[in-house]
Amino acid sequence: MIELHDTPAAPSQAAPVALPRSLQMQERVVELLAPRLAELSRNIPRLQPWRRWAGGAWVLGLHTRHEGGERLPWSRLDFVLRLDGAAGTVEVRCRSTLRGRDRLPQVLQVRLDEAGEAELLRWVEAALLDFASAWWAGAPGPARVAAEAGA
Repeated sequence: MIELHDTPAAPSQAAPVALPRSLQMQERVVELLAPRLAELSRNIPRLQPWRRWAGGAWVLGLHTRHEGGERLPWSRLDFVLRLDGAAGTVEVRCRSTLRGRDRLPQVLQVRLDEAGEAELLRWVEAALLDFASAWWAGAPGPARVAAEAGA
């Protein structure tokens, strides 16, 4: 029989310190982004919300949904969230594809405090308005986006 003496506690008993803070931060960022993505989805009904874990980060966004046998180019707008609970920061990477063409990604890193949340909201709204403007510029008929960031 094997005897163990003076062994440290099992790793499962010691929870990482940063995990709960990271989860709280993730929930807060989603609270900030989700209503704005939902609003864009209401204005461009072809875009449907989705959320998943990919590549070690939460990804929250919209993507096109095609009806029946449609063969239209794919579009998407994603926000990739990388959280550092210990530092209290979030890196948000905005990736988008518009009618089958990838656009340059944008990155913002902020401390998730009151000032950081305000900066994050301004940045996200600007990214959403930029995407919507480009979407409607490529669509037949008049442009439907007239608001400015922060309005």
